[in-house]
Amino acid sequence: MASLYDTIGILMQLLRAIPVIAVVPFVLLWFGVAETGKLVLIVWGIVFPIWVATHAAARNIDPRLIWAAKSLGASRFDVFASVVLPALVPSIVGSVRVAVGIGYLCVVAAELAGADSGLGYRIWVSHLVFRADRMVAALVVLGLLTFLTDWAVTKVSLILWPWSRPRES
Repeated sequence: MASLYDTIGILMQLLRAIPVIAVVPFVLLWFGVAETGKLVLIVWGIVFPIWVATHAAARNIDPRLIWAAKSLGASRFDVFASVVLPALVPSIVGSVRVAVGIGYLCVVAAELAGADSGLGYRIWVSHLVFRADRMVAALVVLGLLTFLTDWAVTKVSLILWPWSRPRES
């Protein structure tokens, strides 16, 4: 019999195979173009990359490290805090950084599909009236927002988990 972990894994893989762009019409139909619809699209777009990276990192933890911590008397919490979490953080942070870009893609896709405000809406309206300058301006703002969000994620992760600093070459 499949464990709950395996069942969730299969469900996640099936849902992950559906491109976020294909889900846009359904989400907008069910939740509307307002903030709820955008939030659902963002969650749909970012959950899977973060889950895949975390899942892979968890499976790659050396079981000898866990065994060593247990043999030294570590509790389950101690094993998690001193072995598992430090092993997972770099993958989670990396996947969150990727997910930032995907999240912005999801918002723009929702706004292109029918919003009456936002950068996606501005890009679409500028396209309809042949205003390439406004399209480029919206793209620059989008790029800056993505860059600043990625920068913030990196800085916060270094504050919360200082051991996750990249190695100097």
